Amino acid sequence: MSIIGIDLGTSNSAAAVLRGGRPVIIPSADGLSIGGKAFPSYVAFTADGQMLVGEPATNPEGTVVGFKRRMGRRETITLRGQNYSPEQLSAFLLQKIKRDAGITPKDIDRVVFVGGPTRMPAVRAFSDEMFGHKAEMGVDPMECVAAGAASQAGVLVGEVGGIVLVDVTQLTHGVETLGGIANSLISRNTPITVKHTECSPPRPTFRPA
Repeated sequence: MSIIGIDLGTSNSAAAVLRGGRPVIIPSADGLSIGGKAFPSYVAFTADGQMLVGEPATNPEGTVVGFKRRMGRRETITLRGQNYSPEQLSAFLLQKIKRDAGITPKDIDRVVFVGGPTRMPAVRAFSDEMFGHKAEMGVDPMECVAAGAASQAGVLVGEVGGIVLVDVTQLTHGVETLGGIANSLISRNTPITVKHTECSPPRPTFRPA
């Protein structure tokens, strides 16, 4: 059985699968970004009509962000002369998640959505079409985070059993190296405790002659 969880976020989107009973974040095919293994919820179109989603969508023109907040409104967003609904743009994010995961619909048995906008009929209809079956309805996308926090608290005090908590790093950690370049050492969502060692050349010291 394969289970995938999808976070259709306003700023970043991500997906996770269960491996050995533990959730594992699916890294973006574009590599690590400011959102770690997640990818920015950006959609862009180049002048020749090529669609870019996530980290590559950095065109000064033809790029849209924050469209998830506009879902449910009867409005369109114009990109390169073409009109798109916020739901269509969100569907492009789901398509990217599917490609990053490297899975086919027959590999997925259950889909769980997180986040209020995933209640939108257009989003769920696209998911149903893409995966070939409906997403889980027993999990309220508006309440699941709070419910999960309560479950974790129950584990910590010993009231809930059969669940293993895994602490992860909230942000990507790194150091500034020579030339002001940020060198990422520990990626966001890495299980704790973690240790990473890397040697960097010392900054040269210049003395007046």
